[in-house]
Formats: sequence, C-alpha cells, structure tokens
Amino acid sequence: MGGTPITIRWLKDPTVQEINRVIFILDAAFEDDDLFTTMLHGGDKALVHLRFETFVHAAAIGGQIEVATLGPQVEDIVGVAVWYGPGQSSSATEQQREVGVRRFLAALPEDLKKWWLEHLVPVLEQLNKECLDPGFSLSQWYLPFFAVHLQHHRKGIAKALMASAEDKAKADGGSIVLETSTDVDVVIYTRLGFEVKGKAKLSRAGYGECQVHQMVKTP
Repeated sequence: MGGTPITIRWLKDPTVQEINRVIFILDAAFEDDDLFTTMLHGGDKALVHLRFETFVHAAAIGGQIEVATLGPQVEDIVGVAVWYGPGQSSSATEQQREVGVRRFLAALPEDLKKWWLEHLVPVLEQLNKECLDPGFSLSQWYLPFFAVHLQHHRKGIAKALMASAEDKAKADGGSIVLETSTDVDVVIYTRLGFEVKGKAKLSRAGYGECQVHQMVKTP
C-alpha cells in the first residue's frame, strides 16, 4: 500500500459527499452480480444502486457507518461497513422507513415486491429465530453491507474495519452478525473469525435457488 496508513473513522452526521462515496464503494463492489444479488433486484442494476442508496441513508439516520480512508479527502475512502448496533435497525424510526425501505419497495415491480415481502423477509426472519438467541438483537452488531474498493483488496482494509467494530461489540458484550450467500464470502468471513450458525434456502421462479448463511463472531 506504499506505506499509506489506514485510518478508520465512524461517520457522525455524514455529509452528502461522504454518503455518496459510501454508495459508490458498494456499487463498485457489487458490480458483478452473484445469484443472490440478481434475485434481490431482478437483475436490474438501477435497483441495486437504489437499495444501497436508500439503506445507507437510513443507516445515516439510525445506524452507524464506518469507513477506511487513506487520506483526508472524501475520495480517499476505500472501505465501508454499515452497522446497526444494539437496539438499532434500518426501520426503527418513521424517518428511516420513509427514506429507506418504503422508497425501495415502492420502486420494485409488483412481482418482485411480492417476493420480497412473502418469501425473502419471512425466510430471513425464520433463519434469525433458528440461529440466534431470543433478545439477541439487543446486544448484537448487525452488518448488512461491507465492501472494500476493488483496487485495494488484500491490503488489510477489511481486517482493520472489522477490528474497530469488534472493539465496540466487545465493549457492549455483544456479537457481530451477518448474512452472506457466496462460498467465497463464507471463506473470507471464516478467516476473519466468523462461524456459520445456520443456512436457509432462497428460491425464485426463473432464477433458481441459493443458500444464505447466517454467520456470527463473538469478539
């Protein structure tokens, strides 16, 4: 990395420019859709971007956004993690729901919206119930989005982001929770100390099936 140090920052009241950079990093990281991403958005790149845009804005209101940066400028942000700490969620407040899930769902074709509400959400909720203890949400740190710019892979940025979050989770006496759908990501998160707690099958007509893995790490 040419000796450039990695700085981890937790954005407080992020600017429009910072939010846009976070969305840009996520867009770039998911440019090549895996099956799960394709199922979520029907293969529509505009919906992939909208999902990141709406849910990052919701996190800026009622969650926490962590970034890895190589300098003082917004463009120096090269890694991002969107978090919900103990008691937080993406739809905890009316303002979050308005800029987040409602705006996203309103943009979906009716058949895709129906799949989200009648299949995706119930399957993931059941997975949580089966894998996590009751009341776990009150102590967990949930990670819905995590990405490092493609030009900065294998430079310790993911580890630095995770280490900073682990310090917060440890201070709360909680665990870090995430879901992932690719074998590659399972390997990556396993190397970061996570373990698979359970799996669920997602299916959608015309797209096939994929497995979602619930992974947990207790610092």
